[in-house]
Amino acid sequence: MTKERVFIAITGFALFLAILWFDYHFATHLGSLAVLVVVGTLALFEFYGLLQRMGLDPDPVTGMVAAITLFLTRGLLQQAGVSSLTAQAAVGCLLCGAVAFPFIQAMFRYGPKNPGGREDFDRAGATLLGLLYVWLFLSFLMELRLLGDETLHKGLKLTVILVLSVKIGDSTAYLVGRTIGTRPLIWVSPRKTWEGVGGSFAGSMVVAAALGALFGFCWWKLLIFGFLVSIAGQLGDLVESLLKRRAGVKDSGTILKEIGGFLDLVDSVLFAAPVAYLSVLALGI
Repeated sequence: MTKERVFIAITGFALFLAILWFDYHFATHLGSLAVLVVVGTLALFEFYGLLQRMGLDPDPVTGMVAAITLFLTRGLLQQAGVSSLTAQAAVGCLLCGAVAFPFIQAMFRYGPKNPGGREDFDRAGATLLGLLYVWLFLSFLMELRLLGDETLHKGLKLTVILVLSVKIGDSTAYLVGRTIGTRPLIWVSPRKTWEGVGGSFAGSMVVAAALGALFGFCWWKLLIFGFLVSIAGQLGDLVESLLKRRAGVKDSGTILKEIGGFLDLVDSVLFAAPVAYLSVLALGI
């Protein structure tokens, strides 16, 4: 691990703690919202870059503006005291508008003598794919963050458990795989091993159960939670490896290249967030 990577990791963790303190102290979610907007938008930008390297032609500006609008609508409506159900309905309507926009645009751009070809719809499909892959998955992280009473402390604690259990699971997978790993997992990521998979399960489950007990949750429910988000997180990591392999690149982006880019930073959390939210509801955590 390079000095630059260590420095970025320490700085990022310090910033993470500062945002947690801000949200907890002021009983708000605006710090978390700001992080989601920034990290989610940059990850989406990198995702569009991967699609372009594959020969697709998304519209990054439209996709990123839509993602920012959807994130802010959900978070700011909650801050304004609007009920969660109403805020979710508003976001759903905006998403429907984003899906319909390319078709409405095509009706006014072309005419009967020039109805246009498929290129507009190919571009719309690639743009919406990025929006769904990054924004939709991360929207479950926002919903998890907003759980609880008016202080939102429950959602804050669950978000901390999710992020730390997934990221520490990533680290234990790397350490175990590098130390004792001998059986390759899958072709999309040749360095990953089945031993590393077991290390990820162990790391995620121990962290989730320990933090759950510390925060006053039922530890065995968080043990199950850790197991489930570990499965999803590892799948998310492998999917991003597939995307990079198809794009012919080692890193998802050049921003924060020392850690592989922003999409690399959140790939496991992307897939873990929906599973985490559903697990909390299903297990009654």
